[in-house]
Amino acid sequence: MIAIIIGIIILIFLPLPIKVSVVSFDNRVILSIYNHKIDVMSRVKAARAAKRTELKVKKTIKRNREWLKVNSTTVRNFIRYINCKKFKPTLKLRIDLNYGFDDAAVTGMAYGLFNCASPIFYKAVDILFKVKNYKYNVNPDFNSKKFIYKIEIKSIIFISLANVIYMMFIIWNKFVRLPKTIG
Repeated sequence: MIAIIIGIIILIFLPLPIKVSVVSFDNRVILSIYNHKIDVMSRVKAARAAKRTELKVKKTIKRNREWLKVNSTTVRNFIRYINCKKFKPTLKLRIDLNYGFDDAAVTGMAYGLFNCASPIFYKAVDILFKVKNYKYNVNPDFNSKKFIYKIEIKSIIFISLANVIYMMFIIWNKFVRLPKTIG
């Protein structure tokens, strides 16, 4: 009995790593979670085809979602509130971007733009996660004869049950409960 209670306490506060990788090339997107690969684009195409046939057969019913009204001020306040909190999930992130255009001058200009995007992307990720290790590699191919690209995003998210409960509590306070009290 004591071992079960200790095990539950450890699971609540011990962060568990979640390994996620996204690779995009030749109009394909492959998502892998713990080395289980999912071809995202084939599933998106199948879902679109199923949705088209469903729309022909059945009319859609709009649901009443007044409790989930989101405007720019609530999102801005939510981002400010989350950014100040210290109990965020920890993230290790590595981004590799390999690209090339048919013109070397365009490839060089794009290299400058992609390198300037690194701090912007870091700040966007830092809002929801506590970034522990961040690597952003841009590798241009100046000798390519056609447009090529390959983006690899590898990340490990360390998340605990206590973090999940805390973040859900914040979302509940900012998006669900707060609009009802104002209106």
